[in-house]
Parts: sequence; C-alpha cells; structure tokens
Amino acid sequence: MRRYRFIQVGLAVAALPYQAVNPLVREQDGLAVIPLAETWAERHFVICVCDRAALTLPTSRLIEHLMATC
Repeated sequence: MRRYRFIQVGLAVAALPYQAVNPLVREQDGLAVIPLAETWAERHFVICVCDRAALTLPTSRLIEHLMATC
C-alpha cells in the first residue's frame, strides 16, 4: 500500500497500533511487525461523557462494566 511506502523502501520506521497494520498489508507489502513490550508503549483509555446522569441505561451499564474490568 502506498501509505507505507517510506517504510517499505527503508527510509522510515513507524510505531503504530497493531490494528492499524492489518495482516493483508503486512503480507503484501513485506512489512515486519515487531511487538513492543515496554511500559511506555502501553495505551491508556478514558471514557468521556457530558452528563453521566443523563446516559441511557444500556450506556450506563456498559460504562460500569468497563470500569469494573479495569
């Protein structure tokens, strides 16, 4: 794929989310995927809402579930 051209020709490296480089692109373009096992590479997510009290019941339950699994 054209978007990975600089990496393909050896002019660049990139730190990308694993999901951003799907298996077909890796195979077709010959990209090597090297997993990062460093603490700085961990991703942290947050949930943002305007008014938690105004959320629908399913949304509230989803947020509660996500918070309980962290």
